[in-house]
Amino acid sequence: GFSLVELIVSLVIAGILAVALMTIVVTALNGFSLSRDAAGVNQKASLALSRIRIELLNATRITTAEANRVVFSNVEGTYQILKTGNLITLEKTGGTPTIPAKTLVDNILTNYGADSFLTYEKRDASAWTASDNLSELYAIKLMIKFTNYSRAISTMVNPRNKRVRN
Repeated sequence: GFSLVELIVSLVIAGILAVALMTIVVTALNGFSLSRDAAGVNQKASLALSRIRIELLNATRITTAEANRVVFSNVEGTYQILKTGNLITLEKTGGTPTIPAKTLVDNILTNYGADSFLTYEKRDASAWTASDNLSELYAIKLMIKFTNYSRAISTMVNPRNKRVRN
């Protein structure tokens, strides 16, 4: 037989081991969940940035270039990429047929702070501003920031009608 003290000691040791095991399991599950969420956000951003990149690569003319909006033309018509609130949309505004705004990605931060969804560069990599001539616009940098995700996802596009930077 076992004495009462031996039974209590063995129950305390079993309890400590159970708590340690549960802590390990919960930590592993949380890590898996965060990893899965991050992969989903990356996939969502990659799809949106790929679509925007394709559209801007084929742009033959850019008529408006702002921090949250770019209006451009290609052989099929005039398009607008716009960040409003927590959405980024693509809309065909000119040509036949026009297409109403379609959501490319949602769950975007409404306020990027000092950053912008769209930034523009000249050929020498200096910043292009709205007061500059549109013909000097060389590259467009796209940045997406999601709510509940700390990392910004970005890419750079050089429309095909521009030459390679020296």
